[in-house]
Order: sequence, then structure tokens, then C-alpha cells
Amino acid sequence: MHADSGAAFSVTVGNVAGTVTSTSALLGVRTPIAPALLALPQDLSVAIDQSATFAVTAEGTPPLSFQWLRNGVPIPGATLGNHTIATTTRADSGASFAVVVQNPVASTTSAPATLRVTGATVYGLSGFRPVFAPGPNDLIGIRYRMQVVENQSRSLRLIFGVHRLHTPGSGITYIIESNIYSGSLSFADGGCTTWPLLGSYTEAQSSLRAAIPDYVFYYRQRSGLATGVVSAAPTQYSVQSYLIDNIPLLYKSDAISQASLNGVETLVTLERGETTSIVSAFGRCGRPLLPLLYRRWTMSIESAGRDPAVVHFVAPEANARFLSVNEAMGFLSEYLHGTGVFIVQLWDFEEKRESNPAWNSVLNFVTTSRYDGNGADFGVRVVELAGGQRRIEFSNVRGNSYLLAGTQFQR
Repeated sequence: MHADSGAAFSVTVGNVAGTVTSTSALLGVRTPIAPALLALPQDLSVAIDQSATFAVTAEGTPPLSFQWLRNGVPIPGATLGNHTIATTTRADSGASFAVVVQNPVASTTSAPATLRVTGATVYGLSGFRPVFAPGPNDLIGIRYRMQVVENQSRSLRLIFGVHRLHTPGSGITYIIESNIYSGSLSFADGGCTTWPLLGSYTEAQSSLRAAIPDYVFYYRQRSGLATGVVSAAPTQYSVQSYLIDNIPLLYKSDAISQASLNGVETLVTLERGETTSIVSAFGRCGRPLLPLLYRRWTMSIESAGRDPAVVHFVAPEANARFLSVNEAMGFLSEYLHGTGVFIVQLWDFEEKRESNPAWNSVLNFVTTSRYDGNGADFGVRVVELAGGQRRIEFSNVRGNSYLLAGTQFQR
């Protein structure tokens, strides 16, 4: 008891010869001390495949016990004053680690420390583009075949198809997109919204989105909207316009397939059309397009077993006469590292030019610098099917051998 603290105790020992008394001993009763953290676990940044160690220093009435937590969940066997991850992976990046220190008096939990694994993916990006043969910069058409081979996606992932338009001597460019989504969006043609998009979204039912954003208007390079899209098959490819991520003035319009494309071979063709100044049908959300001379571009979509669909785009002739050689047919994944197998294959790439309007095969490609995989969990590779057909594949199946960024290859 605390009342005994400071009391003096001695002992008297006696026998027939006499007695003797010991010197006094003082009793000190110490107050039990709860654990106190002297040094907390610190945030760490390590290279992928390297080790990472979190440590804590604590004091208090013994015995002290330790239990490490990962994202708030106890780690089995992690009961020392430090915790080591011997080999870090992508899955470790962004994880938080804390420790509970306990003694007979009380327990205390440290603030969490975050582990960053450099070289680990953040967005699941991988991609490639063609390397065109030398020649005039006058591309007027591209086409390719695609197929969503497997789709067990549990959350959104997509493959951007980017087709940049330009006119020589102009500093302004526009983009047409042919994007493959892991999910589908059902809605009526002609919608206008902010964000998120209108309609009912269903994951693991893939769709193709023929789209055109207007970054030029957003960045004030033009005073008004100057792009638009109209679907010639509105029940197959319904159109809606919206603000990307709800950003004011950042308009985009998508023509979205209303039936799943899982397993369906599809030919996508983008070709230059005529010029026109009649664009009243292409306005977005009640906003008319600027009174300019426009170039029409047409995307034809032919899916096996279905009626062909045609989507028309317009953009200013002064900035959209040709496809840019560097980005005429670029493909980039996003969130490909997500849960659930997602495999998309592309093949039969072709191009044609104003100086040579016949379709010509494109055989050489390069993986892009926007590629944050290490070739272990997801990425781009070339596969050969029975009969010798070669396709370029986006996949997130672990254990495959994927191409690294900046790799030149042939289909």
C-alpha cells in the first residue's frame, strides 16, 4: 500500500546470550507506470523487393508486451519492439503500421506510420503505341481489332485508345478516344450531366466508349466549345455529355455501347471525312459549337454478330486535318492492377495516309514511358494463338512475363 512507503523496518534477534537489532531498512512503494512511447514508428520509403523495418521505443512498469498492426489489424507473430517486412511488394505500398504496447497497468497505441514502396504501381498503368514507317505526316485513318478475352473485374479498369488530331503549323490539337471499360453503362441517348455519368453501371460487362473531350475550351485556347459527337446508331451507342470529374468547363461526350462486349471480336475504324460548317447537331448540354469550318471524323464499329455502328465527330479543320503520327493509335491502361482478371487483346493494326490512301499494316510498336509496372503483375505482352495469329495483350494475370517501359517490339 502507498501508506507503507517510507516506513522503516528492522529486526531484533535474541538468544540466551542477549539481543541485537538490525539497522533500519526503508520500504519504497513505487506507483505502477503505464507504457509511454519514447520513439514512434516512422514513415518509410523503400524500393520494391527490399526490406522495411518499423521500430518503437517504450518505457513503463514491466513486463511490456508489443503487438504490431497492419491497417489496424493485428499481424500474427509480430510481438517484438520492431517489425520487419523482409521483401516488400506492390501490395505493401500505402499500408499503415502501428504498434500496441501493453503492461499490467494499461495499453497505448502508436500513431500509424505509412510504408511507400517505390517502383510499385499506383494507377496500374501500362501501354504501347505504333512506330510508323517514315513518310509524310498525313495520316487520315487507322483501324484495329480488339476483344475483351476475360473479364472478372470487381472494380473499374479501362484501356484508353487515344487518337490525336492536328493540322501542321497549328499549336492546338484535339483527341478522339476509343476506350474499353471493364463495365457497362445503360442509359438513354442524349443525356447531359455533371459527374458521375447518368445511367446504371454494371461491372464485369465490358463496353466501348467512342469519346471526344474538349480540353482546348477548358484551357481557354478557344472561346467556346468546338468538338462534338453524334451517334448514327443511338440505341447501340448512346451518347451523353458531361463534365470530367465535375470540373467546370471540362466537357466530354461519349457514345457508349449498350451491350456487353465480353468475348466479342470488334473492328474499330477511324477515318477522316469531309469538311462542314453545319454542326448544330453536335452541341453539348445546350451549348452550340463555335461558328467555324469543321472536319468530320467517323468511327465505324463492327462487332461480330451485331449490326455495324457509326459515330461521327467534329473538330476545327484548322486543328484537326490529320492524325498525329506520335499519337494516332496509342493505348494506355488504368487500374489494371485491380482485383479480378481482366484481359484485352488488340491486333490487325493498319493505317492509311492522304499520300497513300490504301490500308497498310502496322507491325512495329513500343511500350510507352507511362508504364508503372515491373513486369510481374500486369502489363503488355505479345501472345500467339493457335494458327500463328499474334496479338498484343493487356493482362493482369500474375506470373506472366510482361514488356517493360520503352521496349520496342513487333506484333
